[in-house]
Amino acid sequence: MKSTWYKVVIVILATLNVLLLYQNHQLKAGGTPPLARPELYVGQLQIPPVPVIDRDNRVVSLADLVGQSEFTVLVFFSPSDCPPCFSEKDLWGQIRKQSGIPVLGIASSPDPRELWQWVGNTGIPIEVYLDSSLIVESMMDFARTPLKALVDSTGTILWADPPRLEPAERESFWRDLSNAME
Repeated sequence: MKSTWYKVVIVILATLNVLLLYQNHQLKAGGTPPLARPELYVGQLQIPPVPVIDRDNRVVSLADLVGQSEFTVLVFFSPSDCPPCFSEKDLWGQIRKQSGIPVLGIASSPDPRELWQWVGNTGIPIEVYLDSSLIVESMMDFARTPLKALVDSTGTILWADPPRLEPAERESFWRDLSNAME
């Protein structure tokens, strides 16, 4: 048991170190963090092997999760600052039902209890994973949530989609998603 815990801590620390080096390189180069301008990173940015935590408190790799299917839609959000999540949550459930594509929520929250309570209270219809160390949030630097990203089995981001607040915007979502998978 102690050996497993030690290995998990080492993996988390190594991942943090790699992400910090990457972010420092981006900032020194005068660039903006990834997904601050998502159109610049589509096809160029891969989801890193960031550790995330499921509802049963198991640590899994985000890269391993997206590697299980040809395509996966990731929904990045912060429960403390996501009013559009309430209007989009049904869309997330429909993606899985209508297309068969897995949809995973990646929530940035320093407090797991707050997240799981929020997920239960809002009726989020997708599997949610906790980014408790806020690694994904700091690496991706998304300005508005929820941000949806279509990724392939290698974790390459094929399409990034900002919040869609109006019903007409949600209708065009399906066309945009289909185009990204071609």
